[in-house]
Amino acid sequence: MAEDAQIPYNCVAWTLLEGYPWSPVYVFDPNQVRENLELLGNSHQHHLKKARDWPNVYRLVYNFGYHNM
Repeated sequence: MAEDAQIPYNCVAWTLLEGYPWSPVYVFDPNQVRENLELLGNSHQHHLKKARDWPNVYRLVYNFGYHNM
């Protein structure tokens, strides 16, 4: 991802996944997300670690259209 093309944390953006239409996502600040979430458990920990370790490459998002992280 280019340095000037980064999507800021705590905002709504759009994503396009192969085989799916454009859908809105919420971009989390990975430093504000707990490692164990009440309804999701800890299934997101691998993605959370990647987003924390490489913030210029990965973003942690919630897909509104698909209700997942």
